[in-house]
Amino acid sequence: MTKLIELLKRLFSKPNISVIFFISFLVFNALKVTLFNAQLIVHPLVGYLFWRKFAISLSLVSLVFILCSRSRILLGLAYFLQWLYLFINLAYYLSFNDFLHIGQYFSLAKEGLAVVFHSAVPFDQSFYFLFWDLPLFFGVLYLQPKVVFKKMLILFSMIVLITFQSINCFVNLPPWVLARDSFASQSEIVFQYGILGLNFTDFLRLKSDEDLIASLQYGPTVISKDQKKSQPNFILIQVESLDAHIVDYKYKGKYVTPFLHQLSQESLFYPYVFSFHKVGGSSDCEFSLLNSVEPLYSASSLKLRRYDYPNSLVKQLNKNGYQTLAFHDNEGDFFNRNIVYPKLGFAQFFDMFSMKLKARFWGGADHDMFDFITTRLQTQVQPFFYYIITMSSHPPFEINDYYSNEQYADISDPLLRNYLNAMTYVDEALKKFLIQVKANCDNTMVLILGDHAAHVLKKESFPKSSLLIEENNFEFVPLFIITPDQQVYREKVSIGSFLDIAPTVLFASGIDFKIRTAGLNLLEYPLPDNNISYKGTSYQRNFLRQKVADYKKNNG
Repeated sequence: MTKLIELLKRLFSKPNISVIFFISFLVFNALKVTLFNAQLIVHPLVGYLFWRKFAISLSLVSLVFILCSRSRILLGLAYFLQWLYLFINLAYYLSFNDFLHIGQYFSLAKEGLAVVFHSAVPFDQSFYFLFWDLPLFFGVLYLQPKVVFKKMLILFSMIVLITFQSINCFVNLPPWVLARDSFASQSEIVFQYGILGLNFTDFLRLKSDEDLIASLQYGPTVISKDQKKSQPNFILIQVESLDAHIVDYKYKGKYVTPFLHQLSQESLFYPYVFSFHKVGGSSDCEFSLLNSVEPLYSASSLKLRRYDYPNSLVKQLNKNGYQTLAFHDNEGDFFNRNIVYPKLGFAQFFDMFSMKLKARFWGGADHDMFDFITTRLQTQVQPFFYYIITMSSHPPFEINDYYSNEQYADISDPLLRNYLNAMTYVDEALKKFLIQVKANCDNTMVLILGDHAAHVLKKESFPKSSLLIEENNFEFVPLFIITPDQQVYREKVSIGSFLDIAPTVLFASGIDFKIRTAGLNLLEYPLPDNNISYKGTSYQRNFLRQKVADYKKNNG
């Protein structure tokens, strides 16, 4: 009995307990990393594939944490950086169905922090597994085990890591070879080598601004001579998170956006317009709308410092006597808009500060911005082009300090409740603003569209117009065109694209212009069934329309 007690004392001595905690932590941490990578791929991780991924993860985390084991500070820093890396990448993937590239960690740091600060990052049970090794980690920090045979363990971890990855490179292809096809290969790199492998290839292939600018894909040159038309005014309104499916969406038998629903029957209406919403968030939408160019997918297009926007719609209008102004009820330095908008050709850019708007939860309130613009319209020299970006319906849709509709009070999901509340508010604000436009501006074309789908909502709660097609994520928004001659048309078999907006405005203006674009003139309907280029692949417009229609039928 004495020997048994002595054996138990030795077994459960502090040095042994600390080693048990450390080994358990490494196993759970490696399992966490394996499951993280499993969430980023469409293929199931089963059998040999799972154990291969787990072995690679275990060797990698063992290497890192053994090297940091001499200091609690180093251990804590390593764990925090790993957790932050996993969280950021998972949040981005769940929001955009795409992968974060290494350049984005730095170029979008300010915008990313703002998103986190305003709780706009979707957080639910999908993230819980990121915390399950935390108790073991606290035990490791407290006990601070002394790792024996440290050099041998480090060497063994390196051998396991190099062996498995070498076999992977031999059986498949090395990540830097896969990366030569920059679009089609991303999923394959993450599948074979994890998100760290993708970021490693990003590092090997970091491009300068000049290289990124050279990679932009312009469409064919379109030239139009002066059509001797009366030049109309244009008001282009980009509505935050205006999902294609919100227009006809009802709650308790009532339309959430009754004005927009009615407008869809009294205007030129495209229920589905493809949104280029990727690395740069909403700024990608602006880039493609105003330049008729597909944005980059490895860097924020609006943050290209050396780009002078040669294909800008705004510059074409400027050359022909248009007054060009932009308005956004957020801070002007967000995505460098206060620097970029003059380069785009805008004569003036008004942010929330220059409009003297009251600061709300995030940015200003849309109705305050519309009031400012209404006042300006009364003395505006014509013809003009106004570009307006709303903010109130930005995730997490917190506008209860200035608008609350009791119709949605019984919805248990706070994100859905806030979204429907925000969209009803925006609907009312748009209705009021358009009444003022009609009263103050003759011969004015108004275009209203979303910037992207309501991507942060769960499909179980709202049938957001975001779907995967051949491993590419497509988002769709509605487009309303109110023409001076009150045209009424509803597109039923095709889709529009953000690349169509610039040629549509330019053809409607009647001016002399030259632009490179793959877009169509949406005032010439019905649309031809031509292709839309996306991530190096072409998709027929009618095919995409059928896909999103089937999705709505099955999920709506």
